[in-house]
Amino acid sequence: MDAVRLHPGDRAARAELRLGCAGALRPAGPAAGARCAARGRAGSRVDLWSAIKLGADADRPELNQGALQRYLAEAVWYPTALFPSEHLSWTPIDERKALATLTSHGTSVSLEFHFNREGEVAAIYTPQRWMKSGRHYVQMPWEGHFFGYWECSGMLIPAAGEVGWYLDGKWQAVWKGRVTYASYELES
Repeated sequence: MDAVRLHPGDRAARAELRLGCAGALRPAGPAAGARCAARGRAGSRVDLWSAIKLGADADRPELNQGALQRYLAEAVWYPTALFPSEHLSWTPIDERKALATLTSHGTSVSLEFHFNREGEVAAIYTPQRWMKSGRHYVQMPWEGHFFGYWECSGMLIPAAGEVGWYLDGKWQAVWKGRVTYASYELES
């Protein structure tokens, strides 16, 4: 289960959100991974039985950009983070698409946001997100889908989502989840 706590300094919202992972996409066996990002620097680590480090990486431009793109995609669950600001700008593409560009600590990333007829975010997409392949990083198309919007504390959020990579031209899900709990406090 992922727990996301958002306490943005320049946004008037606090959020707590728990996402349950779909069983088919949970890691098999005793290996577990962790990701973090702070002050524009990202890191990841994979452990065996939570005791033996199998691999780790930190503060690489590829990780920092990937963490920022993930944050931007997950912002559908804390919508006030998607308000235009000095860090986030929006550029229309067509009637149902817009490009969001987020800048933090000298790193800028963009995602296409695809909207359904109701104006809800139905999908996000980037043609180039860093993915680790062996010992190297490669840029691959990455896409997420969001479903079942519902209102919680005055916020409209998706009840479920999934993300995946385009590998050999075919989209393959790597994560699926659903909201099991959400709570928001809006500050005036």
